Amino acid sequence: MIESSGAARLRRVADGHQQPLQGIDRVEAGAGWESRQDVRSEGQVLLQNVGRGTASGRGQGRAKRPGVPAFFFSFHESAFFQPHEIAGERARRDAEPGSQIPQPHRPFGRKGLECRGLGNGHTAARHVGALRDRKPPDQRTDRVAKAAGVRCGGAHGITCTIQPCACQGPVTRAVGGSRRESSILPFFGEGVMAQDVVVVGGGIAGLAIGWELLTRPGLLPEGVGVHVLEAAPQAGGNIRTDRSDGYVCEWGPTGFLDDVPATLDACHRLGLGPRLTPANEHAERRFIVRKGKLRELPSGPFSFLGSDVLTLRGRLRVFGEPFVPPRRSNEDESVFDFARRRIGREAAAVLVDALVTGIWAGNADKLSLRSALPKLAALERDHGGLVRGMIAKRGGGGGATGPRGRLTSFPDGLSELPAALIASLGSRLRVGARVTTIERLSQRGFRVAVDGAPSLDAAAVIVACPSWFASPLLADLDAPLSTQIDGIPTVPVAVAHLGFAREDAKGLVGFGFLIPRGESTSVLGVLLPSNIFPRRAPEGHVLATVMLGGARNPSVVQATDQTLVDTAVAAVKELAGVRADPRFTMVIRHARAIPQYVLGHADRLTAIEARLREIPGLFLAGNSYRGIAINSCLAEAPSVASAVSAFLGSRR
Repeated sequence: MIESSGAARLRRVADGHQQPLQGIDRVEAGAGWESRQDVRSEGQVLLQNVGRGTASGRGQGRAKRPGVPAFFFSFHESAFFQPHEIAGERARRDAEPGSQIPQPHRPFGRKGLECRGLGNGHTAARHVGALRDRKPPDQRTDRVAKAAGVRCGGAHGITCTIQPCACQGPVTRAVGGSRRESSILPFFGEGVMAQDVVVVGGGIAGLAIGWELLTRPGLLPEGVGVHVLEAAPQAGGNIRTDRSDGYVCEWGPTGFLDDVPATLDACHRLGLGPRLTPANEHAERRFIVRKGKLRELPSGPFSFLGSDVLTLRGRLRVFGEPFVPPRRSNEDESVFDFARRRIGREAAAVLVDALVTGIWAGNADKLSLRSALPKLAALERDHGGLVRGMIAKRGGGGGATGPRGRLTSFPDGLSELPAALIASLGSRLRVGARVTTIERLSQRGFRVAVDGAPSLDAAAVIVACPSWFASPLLADLDAPLSTQIDGIPTVPVAVAHLGFAREDAKGLVGFGFLIPRGESTSVLGVLLPSNIFPRRAPEGHVLATVMLGGARNPSVVQATDQTLVDTAVAAVKELAGVRADPRFTMVIRHARAIPQYVLGHADRLTAIEARLREIPGLFLAGNSYRGIAINSCLAEAPSVASAVSAFLGSRR
């Protein structure tokens, strides 16, 4: 962009003024009318006029807002006040602070002035646009005047007051009606369309989608911004790692399987490739509780035949699976009914129930096979059975239905993954930003209301938060869609981390153990992270992660910490022969831990997709819909980003 001499001077002056603002005493609608003394920073008046702003619009000023106080899978607001940059026009260069510079009366966005606000950290300070009649805000009657001083971009292109703008962005001149350098264009004036993308939810799904949009070449048209909003004080969802007394404790999943290319690709692009840490090969041994005792799961067909996990009759029934004819009906079938039909009731009640407990913390007789375990359904559909399907997959160089990938994490815990995404997003991510409503504005886009902060206007909105949060959020926008989303249940899970001296817990070996229904315990299973990954416990100690609750016993999550610890300790003492009390404990609760893909989930998704077709620009993502694992969320992110890109391209 060719700069005028005035703009160049402004850039030079701005270079030395990047200190954060300490406060704005009173900035209200039509803020062009307050005095220059209202803006100050540590004894230094920084933004008394546009010429003292940063040339790039990325100053670090902060404005106060007056009056505003796998075993299982699954924002403090940062408000930066950025000054304007004005390109050209001698009148602006020489203007006195607080003066008004008349502009030609043109529609917003057509060779007038546009305000490029990043949207991140909007403050309650109002835009300083004023009308050419120069009346105080309460006396303005022009149609556009009603918008002036309320949101960024309100009256630019008509007049502009030389004052800092709460929209965080520079004022730039639109050339030939284009919106170059404009990253947020709210709805003011007829025909004005917002361009930005808002992602609601800063869990792993929302972070990955925002990151894909920003880093994949050619996805976003020039000038389109991305804003990721997370309600919690920190992003990352249930992927969180706590370190205490030498123990590394995960809040949610322990890791991810390394057999999904999208996840590995994301890790390498984020610079995490060298930090990928596969599970210890010596932790391959897995156990299941059967009749009150730990029994090791067989590693192959011959060891299975001689194992005591099932009765002899139950084992022979499993070997008869290739002779079971495939099911011809297209009706939905539960995971338990499928397993009972293919491998027998005993194996279904013990082996498959434990599998469902370990992944979903749910009930096998309620989960939909085609939605919860689609690969198993595909083996029967495509090959006539499980054994035939596994043989065909191996013959073709593919994997079997089981988790053939290796569990993988990072040296400092799984939170390294969301931390890398958060760092890449930078100021485009806002934590502590709770979205309250999403409003559709005719055919021009959406208005996203944020609790305690100004709304954001967007061309596309991606709702990547859990179903229980998304449903009420979308109730006013589309009641039928909200109702369908509300029908996706979740189950609670409590996690008790226990640290023992290894000499007192010699029975805690291998990967861990699962407990199927029917066993007399409220514990779902136990993982041994210190056996699986290095440096998860102090030297000479072992970390046991005990899961409780789920669909089997949801009320246990409401018990006291001590009760949960006592229950967990009793289980490991009884089942694994632990002889002493733990030297370290930590309890974590998830009231809504894991979405459940119950019978009819596929039909629900069809109904949801039908509603979304009626609302162009609205997208749903996250683990409530097509996969609960980290791998599912990361694999979905590129396709969602591409769909958003295609939609934005269709509007131009």
